[in-house]
Amino acid sequence: MTQTLVAVLFALAAALQPDVDTLLTAGTRALVEAMLSGRPGPMVATFDDEMKAAASAAQLTQAVTAMTAQAGAFRGVTDTRLPEGNGVRVVVLACDFANGPVDVTVAWNGQARVAGLDMRPATVVTEYTPPDHVTYARFTAAPVTVGTRADVQFTSYPALNHLFIAGTGPSTPAEYQTEGHGDAAVVGDIAAWVLAR
Repeated sequence: MTQTLVAVLFALAAALQPDVDTLLTAGTRALVEAMLSGRPGPMVATFDDEMKAAASAAQLTQAVTAMTAQAGAFRGVTDTRLPEGNGVRVVVLACDFANGPVDVTVAWNGQARVAGLDMRPATVVTEYTPPDHVTYARFTAAPVTVGTRADVQFTSYPALNHLFIAGTGPSTPAEYQTEGHGDAAVVGDIAAWVLAR
């Protein structure tokens, strides 16, 4: 049934030239939902020759079983993305599982055959706002001891972010995309601490 639906959707896309992205997304979603519900046949039937050589229906079932052992039960597709592909059309389905989100990526070649398939936990990006008590004033407000050790030293680098790179304003996930080097003063302080021991 699912295989027939996908074939009809692609036939309509070729004959009528409606919104190809909508049809591609709907066909991919039908295939992925069938695969994640224990019916890999329709997905395997759309594989190109390289994919057929790389993965059988039994291997795909095994991969889905291993993934759901970690992610939990499949609950549905929550979102779709169509990122740019290099010579292929790519559809990423954000899937909801009992233990967290999983992205299923399907790459289609120019002959409407699946040329790639990937399932991996979704990257979840959240903004971090430090609580009010995380301030430089709090860092120096009271002496801190670590047991009975006298050789503990606390050092603050207020002009550096948590990667020890100079920055301004609150920390954001975008900092991980900015090239930079750890501050020389931090490296020197760490080296001096190690050499002193």
